[in-house]
Amino acid sequence: MGKISYSFENTPFKAGQSKVFRSDNQSKITLDIKCFVDDPPPPGFMPCGECGSFELAKEEEKLITADLRTFKRGGRIVLTVSDRYGNEETICVVVFPKNSDSEGGGGGCKKASTGDKSKKDSHWIPKKSNIQPPPRPYI
Repeated sequence: MGKISYSFENTPFKAGQSKVFRSDNQSKITLDIKCFVDDPPPPGFMPCGECGSFELAKEEEKLITADLRTFKRGGRIVLTVSDRYGNEETICVVVFPKNSDSEGGGGGCKKASTGDKSKKDSHWIPKKSNIQPPPRPYI
């Protein structure tokens, strides 16, 4: 057992932007993608096509897109990466509206633990103190 190995640029998305998540792990990993917007969801809200659970082999890539329609007012994408040994890491990335002046920089969340699932403290904490934990996923 050990750290899960992957490559991902943990900086904020702009709505409509895509980034590559790449597995560098020796064994298969599972990548869960959950998108969060307003709570409660706006009328007529439908889950975006990015949400779901995906198995990735070594050197396999998954393109993650902050759906322009889903994130027209911003939100968060939460990625949970796990392996067959019970290791788990969570990445929280802020999504800014496309017309936002913010360039981001530094990512939407900061790491709060080592990612050791057995210690039950593996999570990422938003940098802004006024942001609460993500609302229910809309998948």
